[in-house]
Amino acid sequence: MEPGSRGEITYHDLPDGRVRGTVVFRRIDGSYGKVRTRATSRARARRTLVAAVGDEYEAAYGANDGLTPESLFIELTHEYMQHVAFTGVQRDTTRHENSRLIEKKIAPLMGSLALREVKASTVLRSTRQTIGARLDKPTHARR
Repeated sequence: MEPGSRGEITYHDLPDGRVRGTVVFRRIDGSYGKVRTRATSRARARRTLVAAVGDEYEAAYGANDGLTPESLFIELTHEYMQHVAFTGVQRDTTRHENSRLIEKKIAPLMGSLALREVKASTVLRSTRQTIGARLDKPTHARR
């Protein structure tokens, strides 16, 4: 199971006519958790379990004071550039140039998007706007 996902919900009929639902999920940090609930129907148990797992994820995001799905994309880029500066994986000149490109090219197009809104199609559309139509035309044709 991938981090940030949940498994299949299992149901067990109780003698009093209620239903017990159980779901196992994996937290972002890789640890596992289990949530159980009792409800009058399977549908209600499912809704309660999905909401409970969502609450667990929100609690995990709120605990580290870091990025959340509601954070802006520009915040992610700044966080990444701070990480690069801390680890020293890029030269200062490269890091400075990348920061400049982020502010000049990426921030106007994608900076105001929430992280949960960023999808592959959004990145491709922004890349095409940034680079132009050069992506659609091959630079070297093979024979």
